[in-house]
Amino acid sequence: MQHVAQDKVRFELYCIADGYQSARGVGSTHPVTIGIMAKGQTLALANWHFADVICGHADPMSFGTDLDIADELFAQIDGIELQSTKGESQPCE
Repeated sequence: MQHVAQDKVRFELYCIADGYQSARGVGSTHPVTIGIMAKGQTLALANWHFADVICGHADPMSFGTDLDIADELFAQIDGIELQSTKGESQPCE
């Protein structure tokens, strides 16, 4: 989380896509929804339509977006939370 302008916060996420499973994740139809939280309240939501996970690979992935969050709430941010979502996978061939 980074305060970048008045009432604007940049959220960035870095992870590893694990394609060493029996199926691969598909993010185009069911994004990962991430809640920006303060004291149990959701301040903003970000939807990440991630690239398909490649079978047989462990690749770095990243996501970034700017969110509208009031300046006075920025200091209260105390966590992120994965929101309930559906998912899709396809078999590795």
